[in-house]
Amino acid sequence: MSRPCFPSLNMQLGLSAVLLGLSFSFAAPAQAQIEQIEATAEEFAEAIGPEHFSFREAGAINLIDISDSAAKSALSEKSAAAKESKTSLPTAKGQSAAKACEKPHFIGWADYYHHSFYGKRTASGHVLHREKLTAAHRTLPFGTRVKVTNKVNGTSCVVVINDRGPFTPSKVIDLSHAAASQLGMLRAGTVQVACTILEKSE
Repeated sequence: MSRPCFPSLNMQLGLSAVLLGLSFSFAAPAQAQIEQIEATAEEFAEAIGPEHFSFREAGAINLIDISDSAAKSALSEKSAAAKESKTSLPTAKGQSAAKACEKPHFIGWADYYHHSFYGKRTASGHVLHREKLTAAHRTLPFGTRVKVTNKVNGTSCVVVINDRGPFTPSKVIDLSHAAASQLGMLRAGTVQVACTILEKSE
């Protein structure tokens, strides 16, 4: 008596055996890959801190939370840097303003009044005195205080503008006898000076 033949069943069993073998052959590499991913995830978790990510507890990487946290951290750092720059900005401006005040507003030749002008009224209405630290300028308002520095010897004095002049184009300021004496220019008569306009508080 011959055995019944079931070719379709045999083929299905054979195919199942092949697939089972293939699954076993791929199981080991797949498990190794999973373990490698877990190890990498744990290293990542240690790097960014447990408050952002825990692979074993969460079971997955929450990229949105991590990116939000990183963005917030970067934003806070930028905000702190901006506040620091705003805080230091007035200081920087103050320093630059102070340095700007140190630079002369105009440079040129200065001389001093002839003795025949003393005792007479200036353009401002004040009487010109040789012992007062005053000066004449073409355009500066009366009462303006100007620091005048002799560029030859470096001496300085502060004068108050109370007259108009000088009328010689090559000169930038006319000084009183007292101012010329402090600058050490009485013998020379004319010297090159650097003039800085001062604020009222200076």
